[in-house]
Amino acid sequence: MIVVTVPLGVLPARSIGFQPQLPVSTAAAIDSLVMGFLDEFWFRFDQVVWRDDAFMWTWVDPGDNPFTEWFNLEPVTGEPILLALVGAQPS
Repeated sequence: MIVVTVPLGVLPARSIGFQPQLPVSTAAAIDSLVMGFLDEFWFRFDQVVWRDDAFMWTWVDPGDNPFTEWFNLEPVTGEPILLALVGAQPS
């Protein structure tokens, strides 16, 4: 068995070939892969304004708030910085 790891866009583009050919079901699964967007927003504050010292927060049901994942970078940078991730629907 061989494990191949490549960026998501490489497989559907058929940029690499396999010998022997991949099973039809695997090729069909690859053809169904799509990439979406992920935006990062970095927020630097004058001081820490949050009460939780966790490294990451995830909102399971954020409602209208587009920010679903937050990273507290203060423990690793020593600065009051939050990183928020916003994912979009695949295009």
